[in-house]
Amino acid sequence: MGLRHTFRGRRKWFAAFGAVVIIAGIGFAVGGHHHHHDAQARADWATKIASHKLDLDDVQRAEFRKVADAYVAVSAGDRGIAQDLVRQTRDLVVAGAVTASDVSGVADRVKSEFDRRLDALTPSLLSFHATLDGDQREKLGRTLDRVLRRLSD
Repeated sequence: MGLRHTFRGRRKWFAAFGAVVIIAGIGFAVGGHHHHHDAQARADWATKIASHKLDLDDVQRAEFRKVADAYVAVSAGDRGIAQDLVRQTRDLVVAGAVTASDVSGVADRVKSEFDRRLDALTPSLLSFHATLDGDQREKLGRTLDRVLRRLSD
């Protein structure tokens, strides 16, 4: 019975550690994949690619530029936010004891960051989407299908 009780405690610790590692991964994702480029360079690249791939007209290009500009504005503090989340996660990992509220606190920060970004980008994304014709939406859908296939591999 003593061994069973000990194992149960370790299982909880491993579950908490696993949750912290997952949250750390999300923290890295918040920082963006292209850490060697700034947000403006990523936005410029995305505008160029979208304009070419979707054959955007001038009005659509201007609407997409609004999305890109909103992305640049919302990404201003990314590096600091990501570093802070990783620091918090590191502190939890090296702590003698980790509680559910500790893990929940980091998870809440990640969720609030995601919500902040979504709130900032949604108006310009909706406006851009409204300018697309059926063929452009279909092309964009095929591109997203390719992204989903890459993510599932």
